[in-house]
Amino acid sequence: MLDQLHSASDWTAKTIAGVAADQLAAPTPCTEWDVRTLLDHLIGGTWMFAAAIGGPSDDDSTAPDADRFRGAADALLAALHEPGALDRTAQLPIGPVPGSALVGIALLDVLVHGWDVAKATGQNTAVADPLAETVLAVATQAVGPEMRGVYFADPVPIDEHARPVDRLVGYLGRRP
Repeated sequence: MLDQLHSASDWTAKTIAGVAADQLAAPTPCTEWDVRTLLDHLIGGTWMFAAAIGGPSDDDSTAPDADRFRGAADALLAALHEPGALDRTAQLPIGPVPGSALVGIALLDVLVHGWDVAKATGQNTAVADPLAETVLAVATQAVGPEMRGVYFADPVPIDEHARPVDRLVGYLGRRP
């Protein structure tokens, strides 16, 4: 899954680079956040994941958003590639998780919030099917009923033959 986190990070970084300054106040699929708030959450969350697994937590808030995200994603990936990282326990706001589980949680967060940014700014929301299928498998295991209404909305009905990315975001309460 580390390779897929790398792919998701690249896709999300390109998406963030495509955000225009006049789109920062636009609404997003995360209904309580505009694009600016979503970007801050995504970038800050990625730094948080890096720090939770033993990496740095620094953020150059003066850099462009795509560079800030790329720095956070690179720090996270470097920390996860350290010997023994996947066997460590990471302290997250949801509680302690094994490093191996952190990979899936970060993958879910990076890809889905990247999709949110793309959707909100009129960019291409297509994600490679194998990547979306992996994240959908993570989501179906990680997102239980207790997380609905707190972190995720109720699922949106999506045709079972729809693209994997559409089934993924629908499962997480978003409309493709």
